[in-house]
Amino acid sequence: MVNGAPDRAARIIAFLNTRDVDLGGDALATREGLHAWLREERGYQGPPPSLRQMGAASRLREALRELLARHGAAEAAPAVPADALNAWLAKFPVRFAAAPDGAFEVLPPGSDIVQALAGIAADAVLCQGSPAWLRIKVCQNPDCRWAYYDRSHSATQKWCSMAGCGNRLKARRHRRRKALASGRVMPPDSEAPAEN
Repeated sequence: MVNGAPDRAARIIAFLNTRDVDLGGDALATREGLHAWLREERGYQGPPPSLRQMGAASRLREALRELLARHGAAEAAPAVPADALNAWLAKFPVRFAAAPDGAFEVLPPGSDIVQALAGIAADAVLCQGSPAWLRIKVCQNPDCRWAYYDRSHSATQKWCSMAGCGNRLKARRHRRRKALASGRVMPPDSEAPAEN
């Protein structure tokens, strides 16, 4: 579990966090990195990915990040381009099986990277039917974008960490308000999203 997240939600969060916007790291940026991640996290046993498959993995990750960034967004989020997303998801064939406890599970990914990526997409589809789906969020600090599981009682958390991103953005807004009150103009990079 990732910070108390149910298994499917934790797997989605782990996939999104293969890219660290703040530090500039990306576990999927190399063939070896994607191969190792799929082996460790998804049980993939096949050959290393092609460049095309690497691109597919990155595009799937960022499409999921954009979709999940809508959860708890400060402003009304633009509509998801459903036709484009549906065309994208159609590339990931997936099969399901009933488990002994009656729950449906995605079949093991086998040896095909496309099937392993389909398992990630299937986790998102299956998670949507649970209360956990709306608690998977993306930090609203544009310099961070870390995925996290919102365990707050009201499910209204906006940042991955109040001590980190939350305090930084509140401090920026405070400096901006002070500067505006005194007639000074702050540079654009010190602007922060509006607080709800």
